[in-house]
Amino acid sequence: MPIPYTVFMFGLGMGAGTLPMKKMMELGPHAMLNIFMPILIFEGAFAMDVYVFRKVVWQALILAGPGLVLMIAMTAGMIKIVIQREEWTWNICLLFGAILSATDPVAVVALLKELGVSKQLSLLIEGESLLNDGTAMVAFAVLIDIITGKTDPDAKTIITVFVRFAVGGPLFGFLIAHISIFWLSRTFNDPLSEIAVTLAAAYITFYVGETMLHVSGVLALVVLGITLSSNRTSISPEVEKFLHSFWETLAYMANTLIFFLVGLIIVRSVIKIVELSDFLYLALIYISVNVIRGLVLTFFSPVMAHIGYGLPWQYIIISTWSGLRGAVGLALALIVSGINDPNIPKDEVGYKILFHLSGVVFLTLILNATTVSKLLAVPSGISNARRTAMASALKYLTEVKAKTISVWRVDRFLADVDWNMVDRMCQIENPFSAATTPEEEDIIMRTSRWGMCPACNALVPYQPTLKEMTELRNDAIRRYIKAEKLSYWRQFEQGMLSQDAVRILMELCEIAADNKGRFVDLEQIKETWKQTFWSEMLNFIERQDMTRTESLPQVVDVGDMSVSPLKLKTKPHMPYSRPVVDFKDLIIHPLFVAAVALILFLVLDTPMIIVALAEEMYD
Repeated sequence: MPIPYTVFMFGLGMGAGTLPMKKMMELGPHAMLNIFMPILIFEGAFAMDVYVFRKVVWQALILAGPGLVLMIAMTAGMIKIVIQREEWTWNICLLFGAILSATDPVAVVALLKELGVSKQLSLLIEGESLLNDGTAMVAFAVLIDIITGKTDPDAKTIITVFVRFAVGGPLFGFLIAHISIFWLSRTFNDPLSEIAVTLAAAYITFYVGETMLHVSGVLALVVLGITLSSNRTSISPEVEKFLHSFWETLAYMANTLIFFLVGLIIVRSVIKIVELSDFLYLALIYISVNVIRGLVLTFFSPVMAHIGYGLPWQYIIISTWSGLRGAVGLALALIVSGINDPNIPKDEVGYKILFHLSGVVFLTLILNATTVSKLLAVPSGISNARRTAMASALKYLTEVKAKTISVWRVDRFLADVDWNMVDRMCQIENPFSAATTPEEEDIIMRTSRWGMCPACNALVPYQPTLKEMTELRNDAIRRYIKAEKLSYWRQFEQGMLSQDAVRILMELCEIAADNKGRFVDLEQIKETWKQTFWSEMLNFIERQDMTRTESLPQVVDVGDMSVSPLKLKTKPHMPYSRPVVDFKDLIIHPLFVAAVALILFLVLDTPMIIVALAEEMYD
């Protein structure tokens, strides 16, 4: 059974904890949170497919909103029953429930990519993971303030703080996102500058939101990442791939360091106060959090079945077992273990929370992550057409490998190569093998045009049924649309399509992919050529601006006008549309709306107004 590398780093940290490494222990939990959290959250949000996320966002919000609240309450009740100690008050149990409910987006994304599950299920789990991290951190912050006495535990104060965190965070993230887009769209093919803008935006969003504005930095990061992803045409095509690789590397390093540091801290501080009963509590908590997650998903499934892509029972099973805990929960547990407050005694509560959370993370990575592929044996959206296409691709690659090895065997410069080892190391496994019996896989690998006779077990010419033909046709169209999207993006990279054109065409491809058996509708493309009132007004302002520019003694050549509905001046040396900096562009921009909304929300103290109105209606 392969061991996840995070578990290895956890063990390596525990081994390092036996060595004299005091400097590593001096990094406080809040510093760790400020260093690692922006990377982990932003990378997950920035890498998402925005179109599919829009379809599943309401399902994710149900799970990350009322679903998470129910999960926290049920987990707290379970902990109160299991750990019957005086120090573990209801507030402490709720705090631990909030930490346990935070799933790890980095671990979840890595797992789903490895399994090759459908994009709809993958983004539902990933989106829920990102959003429930934000909600869990809001609940965590509120409960910490209540336990330490910084906030009065009355309903009015709790609602005010919660609304401020939950609404102010996304508004602030939206504002920073559009400021970033404003500068990215005015930077051409400059990797250093474009990477610096995204890196600065992530850290500014989290730090300013958490420490100065007192809103949810995690929710702000989620909105920042998704908004930048939806406007990825503002990033130079030559830089985009490198930018994503940069953030993936940062997330990998942050995840690695967190697991290493937690292993280090556990050996140095926690293991000394762990009792034998704590291991029994750990086993009960691990079983309970998985059962509770499944119950919550089942409870909300009737509503979620009618939203977005629906929620089949197979998705519930896979989603339940894919709720991995990881770096986010560990960072929160480290904060609790580092608090010096009489209401959170370190030995009885702080270190115990860190131990139990680390144990749950360890078990989900060892058991859940390594066995969830077995659940793909349950029919979960992998059609026969996809299995056949995958088998055909594997068969082709196997033939190419065999031909290549046979040619290289006679090369005199490769005479001392162990070709048997080369053949073993180049084996390509079918990612859907868990959902296919060995007999079926063997038949498909031999040829997809033959089937086995049930009477004599002989290979006979296979005639697909009408349902199978429909699946094959839909799968072929889906792959055609993928190729079409790739073609549009390459045209954008070569300067043949503008930012607006590629954005519209890519979205139309996503719409067509959602409607099985449908190609891109030309009528929808024609609709984009029509002038709206807003675009006509922008064109009028543009013409007026051009008239004023031409009347000046020194005329600046701004290049040709774009033929897209939203006309923008472009620099003539650029291969594709890049707007010139203009103050007018900043005013008629979504960031202006976001800035006004954020100022009104924070300055006018909107949460207090909402609470006051609710009290008036109640009275």
